[in-house]
Parts: sequence; C-alpha cells; structure tokens
Amino acid sequence: MPVRARSLVATLVALGTFVPLCRPAEAQRLIPNQMHTSLVFELHSVRDDIELYEGDPQYLFRIDMRPITAIPPNIDFSVFNQAATLRVRDLWVLASQAAARGAAADEVEEVDDPSIPPPASPGKPVSEGWDIEIAPASPTDFILQCDRGKADLDFTDLPVRNLHLLADTTEVRIEFDRPNSVALERFKVTVREGDIEIRTFLHARAQSATVQIDGSKCRLDLTGEAPPGEMDLFIEGVPRELRIAISEAAGLHVEGPAAIVTRFDRKDFVRRDLALEHSDFAERRNRIRIYFSRPVPKLEVEWTE
Repeated sequence: MPVRARSLVATLVALGTFVPLCRPAEAQRLIPNQMHTSLVFELHSVRDDIELYEGDPQYLFRIDMRPITAIPPNIDFSVFNQAATLRVRDLWVLASQAAARGAAADEVEEVDDPSIPPPASPGKPVSEGWDIEIAPASPTDFILQCDRGKADLDFTDLPVRNLHLLADTTEVRIEFDRPNSVALERFKVTVREGDIEIRTFLHARAQSATVQIDGSKCRLDLTGEAPPGEMDLFIEGVPRELRIAISEAAGLHVEGPAAIVTRFDRKDFVRRDLALEHSDFAERRNRIRIYFSRPVPKLEVEWTE
C-alpha cells in the first residue's frame, strides 16, 4: 500500500482536478472522505475490467488503473447540501457523446461554416483495468454501465440503497457476502448477450428486483440471510441459460408460463390460481415472489440448505 500524500490530494480536490499519483505499475486517483448524507455513484466504462469493493473509510473513492500507460477516466465529484454525486466515465464515452452531439448539430445546421472543425472521432476504446475502492458512510445509489469488458462488483459492507446496472456483452459478478446495512429499495440488472452471476442475493435485502437477461447466461443464488419480509423478483427476457439456487428456508411463490412454474413444484407446494407456492408461504420469515415474463428453455432449479 503506497504512502498517500494527503495535502496534495486535498489541493487537487479543491481545484476539481485529479492528477495521477504514479506507482511502478499503475496510476491512481483519490478522493478523501467527507460529510454527506447520501451518495449517487455513476460509472460508465467500455472494454475495461472493473473491480469494485469496499475500501479504506478515510477515502470516499480510490481508483488504480492498469497498465502504467492507462488513460485515466473523467472523474466529477460534487457535494450540495450534503448530497454527494460521483461520476466516473471512460474518456472514450465522453468523446463518443461529443461526436454524436456534433453530428446531430450538423444535421440541423442549414449553413456550413468551414471555420468550424468537425468533431473529433473517438477512435476505438482501449482495454484497461480499473481497481475501484469506495467507502460511503451513507445510503448510496449505484448507476453502472459496463460494455464489452468484465465487472467484478462486490457490494459487501457497502450501504446499497439502489442499484441499476446495464451490461452489454460483459461478464458480470455481483456479490453481497454479508447482509446489506440498508434496505435495497430497487435492484435492476440488464445484461445483453453476456454472462452474469449474482451471489448470496438474500443478503442484499432487496424489496424489488428485476433481472433482464436477453441472450445471456445467468446464475442467480437466492441464498443468504435476510430480515423478515417479502421480495418481488421479476425475471425478464429469454436467457441463454438460467440457473437458480434457492434457500430451503425462504418461502417461495412463482408465477409465469406453466412450463416454468412446474419446474419449481415440490411436495410442500400448493397451487394458488395459476401460481405455485409453499403451503405455509404466508408464515415464512422470508418470502420471495418470482414472476417470469417469458418461457425459459434452459432452466435449472437447485434447492440449498
């Protein structure tokens, strides 16, 4: 672990810029922690390998980039009335957005001005490694977009209030190794033509969750500890493959196409109209309602203790 230059970091934060603190094999950015009652963390990467997990509580945010020649992302941080916003965006994303805005302006421009240069082409995205540590002390909304890379997202011991993830042709792993310190009000994951694994999801304490997995391979572990209450889980799209592991301790209610519902049938289940549920569903400490929007040709259901 390198020695951190606190005074230099404080000066850089005050100026609103982040200059790399170089190490032998990587570049680094730091934001010291400070008072805030809520945080919105936005991230957008292209072709990058992302690792995100809880870090040192004296730093709100730290990112290490690999290799040493890595181009740092654009980092915007602001606090207003103790509501903090942190945005980390791949510079390729910003260049693409600028080029798109320039093209749109050209379409509505009636008079060509040769003195105005055309927007620069963003070129091709560069694959890099982003090792991200974050340590918010307040409920946090995560808004993440990862395209054509990998994302290893460990939310253990992070106060996750809302989580929205969009991933295209990306390999994603999401984990809650211990119970979330706050209720997860909304969880939505959209993975297109990718691969996603969600581990010990009951630890997330989710109230409502949507997993949209068109053309993707998905492993969903409905295991872990959860407080008393219900979770609504919506499975949308047609995955390439879906494996669901379910805790024996949880009460289960399943609705959807008949061929899907029957895959969950066991001797302790009963029919409720077109749905299937545990006979003692209402008395269970933790209850899960699963809704399937489409048939899933390749579905595997596993029950765990």
